[in-house]
Amino acid sequence: MINKRGLSPSEFETIEPELFNALMVYDQYIEPSGTKMDMYFHAHLCHMITMNNPGMTKELSKKIKISDYDFLGLLDDSKTTKERYEERTKPKDQVSEIEKIGNMIKAQIKNKRN
Repeated sequence: MINKRGLSPSEFETIEPELFNALMVYDQYIEPSGTKMDMYFHAHLCHMITMNNPGMTKELSKKIKISDYDFLGLLDDSKTTKERYEERTKPKDQVSEIEKIGNMIKAQIKNKRN
C-alpha cells in the first residue's frame, strides 16, 4: 500500500509511527505482492518444470526442494534481515583484519632489517 500509493515525503513525515508500522507490516507480510511473492512464484514454477522433466529419477526428485530455486534467499524465514546483513559483512571484516595483520608483519620485518 505504501509502495503502490507512492507517499510523498511530506506524507511520510506527517503519518503517525503506529500507522506507518502497521502499513509496513501489511505491505511486507500480508499483502500478496512484492518480491517475496514473486520469488514464491518463480521457485514454484522452476520446481514444477524440473519435477515434470521425463528424465527425472525418483532419487533426484526426493532431493529437490522449492528452496533450491530461491536465488535471492527470500523464502528462508529462519533469519532476520539484520542477521543476513551481518553474515554478508562478516567476511569483509575478516579480510580487512587479515590485511591489517599482514601489514603489521611487514612493518615488523622492515624494522628488523633496519
